[in-house]
Amino acid sequence: KPFIDKHYRTLRQKEFTSVGGSSYGGLISFRLAWEYPDVFSKAFCLSPAVKVQNIDYVKNVIEGGKPDVVFYLDNGGIGLEEQLQSGIDEMIAALKQKGYIENKDFFWVHDKNARHFESDWAKRMPKAFELMFAKKVN
Repeated sequence: KPFIDKHYRTLRQKEFTSVGGSSYGGLISFRLAWEYPDVFSKAFCLSPAVKVQNIDYVKNVIEGGKPDVVFYLDNGGIGLEEQLQSGIDEMIAALKQKGYIENKDFFWVHDKNARHFESDWAKRMPKAFELMFAKKVN
């Protein structure tokens, strides 16, 4: 982020700064926003590998605070996506336990016909942007 802000014309404040990725990149995006809420206001986590093999980031969420960040989580239902489902379910439960409100503080989209593949993530991105950057009316 410091490199980007130094070399590109950016709005540096948190409210203009998001991070996103898919699979392990979805996990990293979640972690960056969770651990640096002073830098990031939003995280796009597509098919995030939040609890697989020896990785369990759900535990960090349960044991941590409640950063002021909005999360977008999604996943498919075919192949590897099925293996990620239980970890995503646990993450959603952990966020709710922390007091995050679905469709306000986090969004979850489940496309049962999607694979763990770039073209499937690309199909979900327009809706992700719409959800995360919708104008809030008071």
